[in-house]
Amino acid sequence: MTDKIAFIGTYGCGKTVLLTVLTQRFRKPTPEGFQIKPANLAAVKFCQEKWDYLKRGEWPAPTPPDPKPPIYKWTLCNGTKEKELITSDIAGEAWRSFIIDNTENSEEMRSAWEKLKQQVKEMRSSLTNEDIETHITAVSNMLMNSTGIFLLLDLSQIINKEPGYEEALYLPNALAKYMKIIGKSHVPITLVLAKTDKYKYLLAKFGSWENIVKEYIPNIPDFESIVPVAAVADIKEARPAHDFSSTGLEDLYKNIWVTMEQQSVYALLRKAKNFLFKDVLILAILYIIYLGLFLISPTATICSIYFLVVVAGYIGTKIYLAAMKPL
Repeated sequence: MTDKIAFIGTYGCGKTVLLTVLTQRFRKPTPEGFQIKPANLAAVKFCQEKWDYLKRGEWPAPTPPDPKPPIYKWTLCNGTKEKELITSDIAGEAWRSFIIDNTENSEEMRSAWEKLKQQVKEMRSSLTNEDIETHITAVSNMLMNSTGIFLLLDLSQIINKEPGYEEALYLPNALAKYMKIIGKSHVPITLVLAKTDKYKYLLAKFGSWENIVKEYIPNIPDFESIVPVAAVADIKEARPAHDFSSTGLEDLYKNIWVTMEQQSVYALLRKAKNFLFKDVLILAILYIIYLGLFLISPTATICSIYFLVVVAGYIGTKIYLAAMKPL
């Protein structure tokens, strides 16, 4: 069984560094049986190239815009069980367009919203409009086919108005609305707070990460959970220290795995619900037809055979289609 988790984030949120450190942390199986393995060539190259930078005490080079965004596939292990994680490098321009197209322009945000729209119009991009549409399509495909979404957010971008803060501010609401529009509101969204070592001081003031998020992001939706992480918590002279420390990686991995396990159960429950509300009704109609034929037919045996054949064919077809379709 394949469960697809989308790991997304806007430009500058630290997704590249977090994925690099996360895959390196679980490169070998842990005592609990946790492991992450690159599942395609793009993921293998990603691990090698980005980790080399961090080992040298340097930040990985920003990923240049690619007309066709690469798809990275990872296999997550828990003992003998395996599941699939999918990530991709999406251009910042595409995220901006996605946000503008899918976030409700409420009265409270109207002035800031118009400002963001104007910034997008004036932006000079290295990608053509056609390339940006390709990236937006990649975003849509990832979200449509996911059984769980992990949204990476760097609150320090919003607090300090660093590059990328507009996307970071609006993406949570845009994402929640979009999933509702496409009929995927049941897919859980986990908020991953990145670089939390930079604004951990706020915990003393607000008491919890949830309160901090609500303070800086207006009308943020209720997500499945919030997971604070710091891929590189030891920084010296604006560079990762040679023996840098990380926090929150184990909790993040467990959260990803639990999300996939729960969605497998929910998928089965949804299928059972569909059977109860749709298939039972159809079978009841067939039974009524059988009773009608029984009343007008001189041979009850023929009616019984007809009913059993029709019901067996119907149930057999449903079982076949369910087996061919992934959860």
